[in-house]
Amino acid sequence: MTGPSRTPKAYNDIVKTILDPEDLELFEWAMGCVLSNGPRVVVLIGGEPGSGQSVLLSIARQVLFNAPQHDRTLRVAVQRHGYGEADDETNVFAAENLPVAISGAIRIRTSGRRVPAHKCFVFLTQLIQSELYDIAELCVGTYNSIELELD
Repeated sequence: MTGPSRTPKAYNDIVKTILDPEDLELFEWAMGCVLSNGPRVVVLIGGEPGSGQSVLLSIARQVLFNAPQHDRTLRVAVQRHGYGEADDETNVFAAENLPVAISGAIRIRTSGRRVPAHKCFVFLTQLIQSELYDIAELCVGTYNSIELELD
């Protein structure tokens, strides 16, 4: 991915409400890892009902399936109803409805702060399309700037 990137304002507005800074960094790192063909990741997103798990999974799906990609098709599973088994090459972003023991999983917890439903709808149906490239660039930059060990 090359070219000038802009700050993805609508994206930042949504995710900075749903996630605390540490969890936002992990979320962006994980998407950047996938976009950069890094090691396989399993991301489990936990939180109370209505706290943004589905919004985060929708963002991950749209960014990873629609953003400019490198030299291969990305293997990604987005699982809204809890973690389900996947092969060793498929990256997984899943809602964590019940605690699951998975070695090396990245666990993200929503903050509990809510985004109004209409705002999420407009973002997910309209605004994200104009920010996909910039979100992908931001995530790749986060991945490249942070060294994270996966067990």
